[in-house]
Formats: sequence, structure tokens, C-alpha cells
Amino acid sequence: MNDSPAPPGSEKPPERPDWFWNLLDALPVPLLVCQQWREGVFINRKFTELFGYTLDDIPTVAEWWPLAYPDPAYRAAFQARWNAALETARREDSPIEPLESLVVCKNGAIKVIGFHYASVGEYGLAVFDDRTGQKAAERALASSEARIRAVFEQAADAMWLVDPATGRFLEFNAAAHESLGYTREEFARLTIAGVEASESPDEVARHIRKVIEEGADEFETKHRTKDGELRDIHVSAKTISIGDNTHLQTILRDISQRKSSEKALADSAKDYRTVADFTYDWESWIMPDGRYRYVSPSCERVTGYPRERFMADSRMIFTIIHPDDRELYTSHVGHTHNPRCPVERIKFRITTADGAERWIEHVCQSVFDGEGNWLGRRASNRDITETVAAEEAMRRAREQAEEATRLKDKFVSLVAHDLRSPLTSILGLLKLLHGDMEGRCSADQKKAFAAVVQSGEHMLRLIDDLLNLGRLKSGKLAPDKVFTDAAAITARAIDMVSLQATRKGVGIHNETPPALRVHADPALMGEVLQNLLTNAIKFSRAGDTVTVAAAAAKGQVTFAVRDQGPGVDERFIEHLFSIDVKTTAPGSAGEKGTGLGLPYSYEIMKSHGGDMTLTTKKGEGSVFYAHLPERRPVAVVADDDQASRALLRMKLEEIGVDCIEAGDGAEALAALEERKVDLLITGLGMPRLDGFGLIAAARARPALAKLPVIAITITGAGSLEAHERVFQLGANDFVNKSLVEADFIPRVRRVIG
Repeated sequence: MNDSPAPPGSEKPPERPDWFWNLLDALPVPLLVCQQWREGVFINRKFTELFGYTLDDIPTVAEWWPLAYPDPAYRAAFQARWNAALETARREDSPIEPLESLVVCKNGAIKVIGFHYASVGEYGLAVFDDRTGQKAAERALASSEARIRAVFEQAADAMWLVDPATGRFLEFNAAAHESLGYTREEFARLTIAGVEASESPDEVARHIRKVIEEGADEFETKHRTKDGELRDIHVSAKTISIGDNTHLQTILRDISQRKSSEKALADSAKDYRTVADFTYDWESWIMPDGRYRYVSPSCERVTGYPRERFMADSRMIFTIIHPDDRELYTSHVGHTHNPRCPVERIKFRITTADGAERWIEHVCQSVFDGEGNWLGRRASNRDITETVAAEEAMRRAREQAEEATRLKDKFVSLVAHDLRSPLTSILGLLKLLHGDMEGRCSADQKKAFAAVVQSGEHMLRLIDDLLNLGRLKSGKLAPDKVFTDAAAITARAIDMVSLQATRKGVGIHNETPPALRVHADPALMGEVLQNLLTNAIKFSRAGDTVTVAAAAAKGQVTFAVRDQGPGVDERFIEHLFSIDVKTTAPGSAGEKGTGLGLPYSYEIMKSHGGDMTLTTKKGEGSVFYAHLPERRPVAVVADDDQASRALLRMKLEEIGVDCIEAGDGAEALAALEERKVDLLITGLGMPRLDGFGLIAAARARPALAKLPVIAITITGAGSLEAHERVFQLGANDFVNKSLVEADFIPRVRRVIG
């Protein structure tokens, strides 16, 4: 356009009537008119609507170029294209080829414009069409096609586009040729029949016809790979129109692994059903709605009813359960009809089809699938009628044996009690007579008389042991366990046997460590150690040493008594602690025993929750062990002053006492009722329930009546009255808060050792 003379003004070109220019102005296409020999320009309304420019903006054609193409490089390139097209048209005497360019509108928008130009006499006519929307649609279509192509190519499943007439592959994605092992070139030369492994050509043609006629088809088949491997394939095909042609779009999914898993599952299910059907117990699977999904055939062996009865009627089980056990089973079902219910066991009776009563052990648990969905309950029912009968017979036999033992113990206790009084009297008279025999009897007579007295004393000891053993077994002699020092128990036991050891020339070595706390009845534990020491001295020779030791390890405190005697005869070891088998033997100096000391000691240890064992070696001596459960004392510390509680807790933990803190009396009382406590330490001034009320409430409860109580008091006015009051309420001791550091621990040790 810049090669044509530009009109100088913006007025309408002359020599045309107004109706002509009005007609151009009304045309529905944007246009620009320029006079070739006189500079001038005309634009119509559609031009202004498209670009926004008016005649004031472009009074001459020369003004149009920098406005429409502000980028100099782009403007120069387009002008070069325009000049070349114009030159070609002049040279060949042909119309100017339409051009396309980007045009900047007055509002800054950039549009894609088609440009048409023609010379009409002395005028040049430029017609414009807006292609912006068309170009955007073309770009969107191209982008959509690219996305579809990407999806097609990158799909995990194989995809084909097939010519239904020839069966050849028109299009195929990467997964299609990779899954079968062919290169793209090889695959492009194949047909459906070339990869189909299980269907005949007629069957392939039938599937193609079905897709053409019905629009789609789905089926499973087998394809053969390039190396001959067979693959299970799921085929999903439908018609697709491209232009005037109809093709088959096919998606192929390799289901070989699924088929293999299904076969394995089917085989597993078959194996499971075989095992379940031939299980000896009565098995069942109850679904969440209460219906049976499976009942094993063995239910007929157990109940007499075929499994079909249970499968048809989920209430059948209730009709055969014994009336007295139906409530138990109903409660059990209500509880286990819950996915979170653990494995549960119950026993109930059923009435079989022939009227017999059978005992059933029922075990069930929840069943879930691999995704955690609850599938109901899996139950196993075992006929335990013979087992229950055997247990009942055993229970009756045990009760009869226990009753016989009780009668025997009672008889022995009565006889021993009746013998003790006259025997004591006889021994007393014999001892008086023995004292008056000096000068009246010969030496042999005096020796025989002494032997009678010694035998009587031995018989009295035997009677006392029998009485003590009877009281232990009957529960009349229950241990009064307290926390005490193991060394103190050992020392008292050694004192009791020291004269016997001295007379025989046997030394006693005490290796019990100080400050070893035990929870036991001091008197009964003293008797155990005294019996063990007496036994050790009995089998020791002059010059031997008996060693006593104690230690805490692995949750128990163990006392050990070691001697250097001949060791225990292997024949006696199994029955050493039994009263029913005589295991006594003469000592190294011919001493006789009652044979009841070890059984009595064993029963004492059992009553403490402990045990007794031994190790022995012939010719090297024996070690008897008395084991007690180790237990740390527990104290409740009640005070509203947190700092005071912390101080007391620290002091208690230093001496191995566990501490429970309470901020007032009510909290302390709850702790006392909740667990076993060995000591209450309480301040007096506390909210809700003060110390006086706490002591009174504790003493009012039978379980806490003997609980040791230490009150923490304060000095000053009223302290004497407070001391007197806490003692009247039942406190065992008190300590002033100002003297806790020096006086507290000794007072606690009096209670817990």
C-alpha cells in the first residue's frame, strides 16, 4: 500500500455521490478506501468497530502503518510481504494474494487479521476479516489433538485403531507393540488374526460385526506374543468415525496376572473348602446379618442335624441349645456381633437330634477382608462331652481327696491336741522325779530315766509340729506380714540354735547384709530359718561351719542355709517337703528328728506366696533356699503443700518406698481404697477433708483399720492438743514439720523396716 500515492486529506474522495459512500459505510465488513492519484482515505463503521481507529486517528494511509504495526521489525517484514505480493500481481496481471498478519487495535488488543486488497479504477480497496477466534479455535484443536495423542501413546493399556474391512492396524500406541514384543514396523504389518491365539477367523469376524452393528463389544481372549507366549487379554471395542470412514477403537488390558491370581484363589478356595468340609469340628461362618455363609458337614456328626438345616434357618442353633445355656449364648452373640470383639470362648450344652445332651466348646472371632471390611464371625464348635465328664470325675475325686485330707488333718490335730496336755503333765512329773533320784537309784536306772524324759520331750515336739502344721493348712495360722529387716530375723534364729551349735562344736557364719527389707511374718520366717539351721547343725560334724545368707534378685528375696554335711539322700529329695512320706534320718551324732520341720517350713513359705528349694551334692553338703516375693512398700503422702509433699517423696524414695501424692484427704482416701498401701503420712490442715477426718475415715474401714499412720504436725499453740487428738483417732506416730529432716526417716523405718 505504501507504493501507491496516498491521498492528502481525510475527506471523502470526490466524483462519487454520497449514496455510494453511505453504501460502503453500511457494509458488514471492515474496509478501507484510498485514492491512487489523490491522497485520501475512507474507513467504514465496521472498520472502526474492529480496530477502534477513526478518521481522526488515520487521516492518511501513512498514519495507519505505525498504529497497526508498532513493532518496527514486524512492520518492515509485513510491508516487504505486501510489496512482494503487489509486485507479483502487477507482473502477472492477477489479483493480489490475501495476506494474514497481527494487527494492534486502538485499545492495545492484538488480533489476527486477514487482509484482501484490490484496485478498482483509481481507487484501492482493502477488506479485512477478523480471524482471531478462528486461530484460537485452531490452536485449541491442535492442543486437544496433542493431548489426545499423548494420552493415546502413553496409556498403560494397549490401544488399536483397526480397519474393520481388513482387520489391519491403522493406529497403535507404544503399549500395544511393546506388550506383544513387536517393533512398530512389524506391528504395522500385522492384522488381528496375526495376534489372536484362541479364536478362529470366523469368531474374530463375528466380534467385528457385533461392534459395527451394536456400536461396542467386550470379551476376553488370548493373544500370542512375538516369542510365542500366551497372554490373557480383556478387549473393549467400539466404533469411531473419522471423516467418512468407520474404524474400530480397541482397548486391550493384559489380565494374565489377574487370571493367575483368580486361579490361585480358586485353587485356594477349593483347598480351603476341602479342608473345611473334612474338619472334625463343627465349623461355621456367620455373616453380619446373622445368616450362615458356611456350615461344615461335621455339624451333623455333632448335632445329628444336616448342615442344610442351619443354612436355611439362622435360628436353628438357639433351638438345640440347652434352655439353661441360652441366655449365655444370647449374651455372647450380642457381644461378639461387633467388629472389635476379640476371640471369645464359651461352653454350653446342646440337645442332639436323638435327644442326647452334649457339651460344646464354642470359639469365635471376627473375620475381615483385605481392605478391613468386617465380614462377620468365624466359629468353631468342638464336642467336649467326654472331656467335661472326665473333668467332673477328676473334680469329684479331688474334692474327695481334699475332704479326706481335711479329715485326716483334723483327726491328727485333735489327737495331737488331746495328747499334748497329758504328755506335758507326765513330762513335768518325770522331771520332778528325776531331780529327786540322786542317791536313790543306780547309774543305769538314772540313765534309763533320762532316756524316758528325752523321748517324752521328742514326742512333745512332734505334737507341737503337728499342731502348727495343721493350723497352717486349715488357715487358722495365717501370716501377719510386715516389712522387716532380714538381718534381724536371721540374728534371732541364730540365737535360738546357738547353744545346740556350741555343744556340737559347729560354727555359724552370718552373711546376711544389713538393711535388706523383706515383707513377711517375722515370727514364722524365724521358725523357718530356725528349722533349717537346726537341720544343718544336726547333719554337721564338729569343726564344720553352717552359713546363713540372704539376697534380693529377680523379684524375690532368698534366704540360704548351707551346711558341710553328707548331702541329702537322692531317694528323699522328691518327698523332702511332704508330710506323707517319712524322710527323716539320724544326725551325725545320732540325733533324731520329727520329720515335720521341713514340711512345716515349706507350708510357711507357701502361705507367704513363696517357695522352698534345695541343692545338694553327696559328701559336700546341702543348701536350702527359702524364697519370698520381693515387694516395695507403698506410702500415701497427703498434704496441700506441694513443696512439703515433694520433700517427703524425696526422702521416702531414698529408702526404697514408692510414693503416691494427694493434695487433700478426699484424694488420699480414694488412693487408699484403690490399691494396697503400707503407710499413710498425712498433714492435718487440708481442704475438703483434713488430716483428722482422713485418719478417722481410714480407721472406720476394716481393710484400713491396721494401716500404719504418721501425722505431720506443726509446733506452736495447739500442737499438744493436735498430738493427743491424732493418737485418739488411731495414728501410730507423729513428727513435727520442722523436724522432718532429722526425725522423719527413723519413724518411717519403724513401720516399713
